[in-house]
Amino acid sequence: MPKRKKAETTSATEKQGEAKPLDKNVFKKLLEEKPKGKQRKNTRKTAPDPRLDPNIDPKRAKRIIANRESAARSKAKQKQHLENLKNMHKALNLQKTSIQQEIDSVHADARRVEKENEELLKRLQDYRAKEGVVEEAS
Repeated sequence: MPKRKKAETTSATEKQGEAKPLDKNVFKKLLEEKPKGKQRKNTRKTAPDPRLDPNIDPKRAKRIIANRESAARSKAKQKQHLENLKNMHKALNLQKTSIQQEIDSVHADARRVEKENEELLKRLQDYRAKEGVVEEAS
């Protein structure tokens, strides 16, 4: 039995980039196929491409696809925002550490100056006490 060639017909919907709806048997087979790659536990299964469902209105399928694309853009935007926040967090932590080191340095300088001031005051008191003894003796 010779193989038949598939008829090449292009409808208006295919020209616009929309797929031709599949018959029910093919659609069921697509639903039963297991996706390739790593399987995750407890994840929500995404519905198959609505353009493949023969029972769905083409306008609704287009709206579903647009909604999925919008959700993907929103998710990417949220991921980028989170990444920006993480980078800002790292930068602020570095700045905080730098400022804390500067504060510690200023406190250490202040303690050193206070000690030096106490020593100078003590020397001044000792000097005045000696001056007072010398003046009384004169």
